[in-house]
Amino acid sequence: ALVRYNYAIALKDANRHVDALNQVRAAAALDAADAPIHFFAGVLALRLGLLHEATQSFREAVHLDPTHESARHNLALLGPVADPSVE
Repeated sequence: ALVRYNYAIALKDANRHVDALNQVRAAAALDAADAPIHFFAGVLALRLGLLHEATQSFREAVHLDPTHESARHNLALLGPVADPSVE
């Protein structure tokens, strides 16, 4: 999982966001309990306009680590956008 996560960072830095997201998805499949992996998946999904996937990734990061402030912040910002019925 760590190798795929680090590779995803390199891909993101090379502006290969789709490839980076695929690597992070693979990392999450290998280590589903890693909140930073889910957070990074959310960041990449958001960059690609995948609002539902980004929301789910941030939600999972917060579930795994309720103190993950960046995930909580992004989830709070995305909530009304991803699901307009939530107020």
